[in-house]
Amino acid sequence: MTDTVPAAGFVRRLAGTLHRRPRPQLSLLLTAPLLWRVLAYLGSLAALFVSAFWW
Repeated sequence: MTDTVPAAGFVRRLAGTLHRRPRPQLSLLLTAPLLWRVLAYLGSLAALFVSAFWW
């Protein structure tokens, strides 16, 4: 069985850093939903653009 102590130390340091600094934590939490909304918006815009010139 392999020892995962270095990885656990990294995770502990990262958790401590994110706990002390809320702005990076907020950025990490909001990045995925924001990207999803941007992709959905651009996809809708592309569909509208294609349907406008379809005929």
